[in-house]
Order: sequence, then C-alpha cells, then structure tokens
Amino acid sequence: MTIFWIILAAIVAALVALFQYGYIFSNKKIIKENRGLPY
Repeated sequence: MTIFWIILAAIVAALVALFQYGYIFSNKKIIKENRGLPY
C-alpha cells in the first residue's frame, strides 16, 4: 500500500505541475497583451 500511495502522490503532483505550467503558458500572451508586462 505504501508504494501505491507514493505512486499516486507522484501522479497527482505531476498532473498539478503540468496543469499549472499549461495555465501559465496559455495566459502569457493574454497578460502581455492586456497589461504590457514583460512576463
């Protein structure tokens, strides 16, 4: 069971990281166009 929870936690962490990366990457253009920020 311990190995199962470690794998489950790793999968959840990976999904969260990918979601955050995709969210930031998809909104970079919107933020730059609306506010003129360099990032």
